[in-house]
Amino acid sequence: ALVTRRIKLGGLIMSTAALATVLIAGLLLFSPLINERLEAKGNIAAQNVASREALWRGAIAMSMDHPVTGVGPGRFGVESTDYVRDNPIVLSDPVTHETYLQILAESGPFALTAFLAFLGGSWISLSRYRKRCEAALNMDGMRLATAVQAGLVVAMVGGLFLSEQLAIPLWLLGALAAIITGPVAERQLPVLRTAASRRVEGHPEPAQSH
Repeated sequence: ALVTRRIKLGGLIMSTAALATVLIAGLLLFSPLINERLEAKGNIAAQNVASREALWRGAIAMSMDHPVTGVGPGRFGVESTDYVRDNPIVLSDPVTHETYLQILAESGPFALTAFLAFLGGSWISLSRYRKRCEAALNMDGMRLATAVQAGLVVAMVGGLFLSEQLAIPLWLLGALAAIITGPVAERQLPVLRTAASRRVEGHPEPAQSH
């Protein structure tokens, strides 16, 4: 705003000085209350970290005792009383707060492998579709693939801290990837599809007119 002259330098300096004054006054007047709240938040955060670690250790121990099929879908909370130790937060029906460990503990390594294959396959198909759009100079298709891939990144990283294996948005992203790289690609990229099929069948591509 300053570079484009939407605001003047003097107004920016005055507003910044006023904001700094208010912040300093607030810190001086309410510092005991602020420190108390920050300390309470720090204690809660430490308890949350310790609770997550206890739940993760319990999930690993659970998967080691049931290495093929797990304890059964939705049974982590029921079985957690025998496996989760030193949890500072008492929960009646806890989850692991870790998608991949929850699948491993409840459904076993084969289900976890299938889940990872679902995520990886969605990502790879979107990457291939994006490359095809890039070759065809289809900017809309590239943006669409990038947006869905960004959503997958958020879901996969979030799965490290949340139990979201049954969350609807996660599966909607996979469905979007399948639709985009299937029917949508067939409509958006007919030229590339025809050229590729000709190369596979051994037919020469038509000469381009200049």
